[in-house]
Amino acid sequence: MDYQAVFDKLSHHVATSPYVPTLAEIAAYPPEENLHLEQMKQWKAEAAKVPQETKERFLEAMHKLIKEKSGA
Repeated sequence: MDYQAVFDKLSHHVATSPYVPTLAEIAAYPPEENLHLEQMKQWKAEAAKVPQETKERFLEAMHKLIKEKSGA
């Protein structure tokens, strides 16, 4: 647990409530790192290295596949 955040919550609780706080009321954990955002940044960096010609060929192939699967 994050000591400073717990201390802040405890100080607030003491100032606003006459009752003893429960652990749940004063518990404070540091925010979890969002690994999905890091993965997205990595993918964008990798995509920037791909030549534009390859991207266009992929897009054309994707459109062709979508048309085949949709029956259009």
